[in-house]
Amino acid sequence: MEVILEILKYTIPSLIVGLISWLLFDRMMKNEEEKRLLELRLKNQNLFTPLRLQAYERMALLLERITPINVIQRVSKPGMSASELKHNLIVDIQAEFNHNLSQQIYVSHHVWSLSRAVKEQIIQMINVAFMSLPDDAKGIDLSKAIFSILIERDENPTQKALDFLNKEVHLIFTNEN
Repeated sequence: MEVILEILKYTIPSLIVGLISWLLFDRMMKNEEEKRLLELRLKNQNLFTPLRLQAYERMALLLERITPINVIQRVSKPGMSASELKHNLIVDIQAEFNHNLSQQIYVSHHVWSLSRAVKEQIIQMINVAFMSLPDDAKGIDLSKAIFSILIERDENPTQKALDFLNKEVHLIFTNEN
């Protein structure tokens, strides 16, 4: 019995010291892992933030380029028929949008959905304006019809989207810093 008590006298403190050492070591390893993850997140954020900012810039450029006034100025040529202008406007808007498809990875879902909706609204506006014209209408007539719809609605869908985009960029980058 004395031998067992003698063994327990040395074993129990050793087990307690071993258990405490293991708990401290485990806690230290978890802290190190958390520290490495935080450093990795910061490094990724430093790499990802410029890409996100560039994506928001590209979305602003897309919205500006598909604004009816800008796309008409870019695509319209003297002597075009209304149907040619309609076709060229829609092709140009689709091309601009398709050129920026990859940006949806970096911008919020709401910004991307809003940009897609604006594109569809502008195409719909072009189609509505075209349908209101006679068959022999010229491109200038279509331009005037589109501008009159814009004036009638008293709102520019691209401007609303740009305003939202600017607010979101401001919120994102003020929260990150």
